[in-house]
Amino acid sequence: MGNCYYDANVRFVQTEYGRQPTFSSFLPGIAGPRGIPTWCNYNNRGQAVCSFGIQDKDHAILEFTAAAAAYQRTPLTGFRTFLKENGKVTEAFADGLGTMTVEPNALAISWRDSLFAIEVTYFSLPNERMAGLCRRVRLKNISPKAVETELLDGLAAMVPYGISDEKLKQEPQLSTAWMQVEDLEENLPYYRVRASMEDTAKVTAVRGGNFKLAFAEGGRPLKTIVQPSLIFGWDTSMVKPVNFEEHALSEITSTRQLTENFLPCAFTPWAGTVQPGEALTLWEFYGQAEEIDQMRSFCQKAGTAAYFEEKLKQARMLAEEITAPVRCRTADSVFDGYVAQNFLDNVMRGGLPYHIGDCKRTPPVYLYSRKHGDPEREYNYFSLGREYFSQGNANFRDICQNRRSDVLIDPDAGMFNIRLFFELLQPDGYNPLVLMPVSYQVRDPEKLIKKVGTADQDRAREILSGPFSIGRLAMEAENWKLDDIGDFLAAVVAASEVEPNAVYQEGYWCDHWTYLLDLIESQLSVFPDQERALLFGVPQYRWYAGQASVRPQPERYCMTENGLRQYHCVQTQTPGRKWTQTRDGTAVSNLAEKLILLCAVKYATLDLSGAAIEMEGGKPGWYDAMNGLPGLLGSSVADGCELLRILDFLLERKRIFPDQIEVYEEIANLLKSLCSLEKAHKAAYEKWVERNRLRDRYRAQVQNGFSGRRTALRAEETADILNCLAASLRQSIARETEENGGICPTYFYYEAEDIRPVESGIMPGKMRKAALPLFLEGPTRWMRTRQTETEKRSMSDKVRDSALLDRSLNMYKLNESLENVSFEVGRTRAFPRGWLENESIWVHMEYKYLLALLACGNYDRFFTDFTAMVIPFLSPETYGRSTLENSSFLVSSINSDSASHGRGFVSRLSGSTAEFISIWNWMLFGKAPFGLDDDGLYLSLCPAIPARLLPEDGKLMGTFLGKVPVVYHAANLEELRPGAYRITGYQICDGTGTAFIAGSKVPAEWAKQIRNGGVLRLEVSVEPI
Repeated sequence: MGNCYYDANVRFVQTEYGRQPTFSSFLPGIAGPRGIPTWCNYNNRGQAVCSFGIQDKDHAILEFTAAAAAYQRTPLTGFRTFLKENGKVTEAFADGLGTMTVEPNALAISWRDSLFAIEVTYFSLPNERMAGLCRRVRLKNISPKAVETELLDGLAAMVPYGISDEKLKQEPQLSTAWMQVEDLEENLPYYRVRASMEDTAKVTAVRGGNFKLAFAEGGRPLKTIVQPSLIFGWDTSMVKPVNFEEHALSEITSTRQLTENFLPCAFTPWAGTVQPGEALTLWEFYGQAEEIDQMRSFCQKAGTAAYFEEKLKQARMLAEEITAPVRCRTADSVFDGYVAQNFLDNVMRGGLPYHIGDCKRTPPVYLYSRKHGDPEREYNYFSLGREYFSQGNANFRDICQNRRSDVLIDPDAGMFNIRLFFELLQPDGYNPLVLMPVSYQVRDPEKLIKKVGTADQDRAREILSGPFSIGRLAMEAENWKLDDIGDFLAAVVAASEVEPNAVYQEGYWCDHWTYLLDLIESQLSVFPDQERALLFGVPQYRWYAGQASVRPQPERYCMTENGLRQYHCVQTQTPGRKWTQTRDGTAVSNLAEKLILLCAVKYATLDLSGAAIEMEGGKPGWYDAMNGLPGLLGSSVADGCELLRILDFLLERKRIFPDQIEVYEEIANLLKSLCSLEKAHKAAYEKWVERNRLRDRYRAQVQNGFSGRRTALRAEETADILNCLAASLRQSIARETEENGGICPTYFYYEAEDIRPVESGIMPGKMRKAALPLFLEGPTRWMRTRQTETEKRSMSDKVRDSALLDRSLNMYKLNESLENVSFEVGRTRAFPRGWLENESIWVHMEYKYLLALLACGNYDRFFTDFTAMVIPFLSPETYGRSTLENSSFLVSSINSDSASHGRGFVSRLSGSTAEFISIWNWMLFGKAPFGLDDDGLYLSLCPAIPARLLPEDGKLMGTFLGKVPVVYHAANLEELRPGAYRITGYQICDGTGTAFIAGSKVPAEWAKQIRNGGVLRLEVSVEPI
């Protein structure tokens, strides 16, 4: 069995965890719709928890610590348990022989010696206005005799409220002068600083506090020792509890404690006799209150074992409820558990669509999303909203990717996300980087105010009259006189406009726009009957007004000792209106016009090769570690493939083009000019310079908004222009692919020659292209373009035969060797080979490649690679952590540390979860479950299931559209390979009876009912052909 295995409940277990290779992870930080989340990180050292707090790093209870330091510090500054019998002190877990059991929303560790078995369970408090970490400690006497023991258990270093993460790390000595602990006499210690700590003229009192509640069976709060020296004495390293070793616990607890001018601890003392077979249970809660009365009120309510046992049940149930939309039953229970964990982690990054009340047709409220910030990503500043319906800050690309499949989980979520992300598209083709939680604006507040009791109407009017957070409103409304708070909040959402909030922050990535089409394709896989209205409906999507602009081409360049570089890409501008204007008001467009704009402006951003998108915004594409490439005039063929996808998407729908397609005049002029340029007989260099000039001119025209004048493009004219651009781009990509040995290249950079001054800067007279070595991203995105099946199979064969395959691990690497590449390309070149973004197994891109194999119908290669490479099929001993959880990367076999080959690092929150959910939906239900024929809408499922996952009885279950259990009956098949089976019929149960549909298609009436969630179960009969 080794040190890693799964128990009967498919929980990951690691024995002797303190002696195994290190790993870092975290509790999910979810507290329910009406709860306040707690962030909590842990590792396999000490007693696991290495940092936790509320909201962000600046509201820590146990200081946020990066993984490298946390592996050293957790056994010392984290939770500690000291036992003294007959004058001898033993520290539980200090020998590294503990056992760790990981649950979706809880963590347990256990340890034993000859006298006691100790089990510690951690979980964050759910469904309360209070936030904090719950800790249950069970001490069971496993000896044949009664044991008299003295116990100290708790946190070795507890941060007082009001100290920022920067102060803790940069001024830890000075900061102690502000620290104090209050309310010791009530056994409810309240940790805070006395006043604000900034060196400013304005100084304010600090009312909030961190606190500890601890009790045993009796329920009364137990004493807390807050002065570390009372336990550790002279050993300031806190390795040994010297004072506890030398003095009786009664002496320590009777000593008057100091309560200020040091970083305090939070230890609970207990002394008594434990009979054989009996157990002592301690409950500890570490929370954060906005004021001391809130703490006292909570502790009065929560001071019983029954309260916290119920909260543990709620925490576990919360994880089950969140993952219910992807519940499945295959032949592999670990795979099924992985599907659930993968979805939970996707929710943590992208959010969960949640409907308040029973009104499903109101916009969803998104819960739980946040920027990935954990001990292995210490560089990110994360934020979890300190309010109900909590969500945090996150990057545009991250959320957009991770919501790709939300319409397949909640069909009502699709349009919400399409609007959110397409409205954040700017006229220049870029978007802001950071998304903040949305706000709401009520159209007619007075109608809602009448639902509130008279005494609360003024406060309700104050909130509802301006932009507000639905979570903050919900917390306020708890104190109002309302018939039903859920109905009130549902009515508020239904009567409100949702307002996106975003921040530019830094630069423009060249790939963010590439994820927008995925949202549309997902929507159409569920609602193909709404295609024309979706694309060509009434203009209603606004354009975000950017807070920065890309400089004109000559201004972006500068001379360095190494030659011409592109270091002056973006200039910020004074913030004006949030939304782009015309002379007549706010600019609005339909989705077709937005896509046409992307086709035009991104085509105008093609490099000299005509196949790759330039990194003119100062940032690279998906591959962040290529951060130096924009400076080298870098470009991305991968993103050129995405432009071709959009062009082909529109051209494949020319049958539904309206007779005339209206677009803003500036967009039409750019589009026509690009087509004319493409048809002109000019050299590649001349076309490249002219594309830049046209792009710069267009951006200057729309800098302050569109004119408002619109141009009507005939359907045939539009198709001809798009076809002209697509044909040229396709030809260029094909040429570059052929020159690259048949594998689509990913990145180019350029060496400029014949540099000359111009009026506004400098320009190169000649450009020499250089292709970087192979990256998996190029062929991955290429296979999503319109190519023949033969060409795609040939591409996958070439990738398999290339250096991109790690033959030892049988997994795909992110890139081949960069040893002969300049360090100027970015930090990737500085990383060791096989580590981080340099020749590692990067799970997100590997999964994206697997999805591309599935999408192009290469089932032979997909089934083989899928069963070899997907995380739950790996050895947890080699992976070094739970194979229910993704890692950002696995160390490849090229790395110098052979002991780490195949180990996973940087846990969980990545785009890999989005790719896997797409794979899972596709495998179980097909690319586009709903379709249209002459009879209208229909449902036709098309699963693709490898033999490893098909149960022996042939019954495989998956949850469709987040709600409907679908059971396949395929007893006569070893696998479900499209083209090798046929669906012979459907059995539909809707609660009133059962209907039988023969054949492979479910007709419109039933298809709509299934899509609307009006079916309880679907049984599908599958037979071999």
